[in-house]
This record gives sequence, structure tokens and C-alpha cells, in this order.
Amino acid sequence: MTENKRDIQKSISSKSHYNLKTSVLRSWKRNIGGTTWVSPAIGDFGVDFEHRRDDGLYLGQVKCYEGDLSYDPIARLHSNMVKSGANGGYVVTTGSFAENARKFAEGLNIELIDGVKLVEYWLDGLKQSENIFNNFFLFLIF
Repeated sequence: MTENKRDIQKSISSKSHYNLKTSVLRSWKRNIGGTTWVSPAIGDFGVDFEHRRDDGLYLGQVKCYEGDLSYDPIARLHSNMVKSGANGGYVVTTGSFAENARKFAEGLNIELIDGVKLVEYWLDGLKQSENIFNNFFLFLIF
């Protein structure tokens, strides 16, 4: 990972949990589309956001974490997916995932997004925003 991506990852890790959730969802809308809803800061029962796409409901959990995240948040999210009939889910961390977390998530249709992948999503979202702005600017000029 380049120094620039490490700096961005540290910056993302330092955000408050709620700010991180909203930042993640902004990137989601740019990269994946669909509509999103952020749960309240407390009492979310393991679901930080809902993501509705053409193919159904997806639930997500966001963790501000510097180390290896265990399987616990994945298990909690999966329970909520079953209860709500969601098609899949996301567990996002600013850190990384422990091996037991990766193994637990296999076959559950839960995408694990570590800090590096999170930075890549964020950078892709910025590029898309920049392209939209540039195209709009060119449209105004010509």
C-alpha cells in the first residue's frame, strides 16, 4: 500500500463512528448505486445501514477498528439478515479481519471490506465525482 493510502486509512480510522457510516454510504451511492439509510447512533442491534438495490435489501455494519476484527459482528449481521430477509450484507472495518472472521463469512453473502478496500472505494468515489464535475464543466463551456 502506498504512503498516500496509509495516510487516508489513518484519517478514515480517526472519524467518529457515525461520520464513518455516512462517509461509507456516500461512497456506496457513487460506486454501487441504490438507496441507503443510516441507523441511529445507538440501539442499532448490529445494523448500521440498509442498502436497497435493484436486487433487494442489503444490511451493513461499520466498525472503527485498528486491529483484526473477529467474527462477532459478522454473526450479528447475519442474524439480522435472516430476520429481515436481506439478500446480503457488508461488514466494513477501518482495520482488517481475523482469519476466523473470513472463514465465518464464507458462503453467507456478506462482503468483508477492510481498511485498504475502504480507501479504494473512497478514492474511486472521488474519481467519479471529479469526472462528473469535469463533464458538467465541459458542458457549460461548450
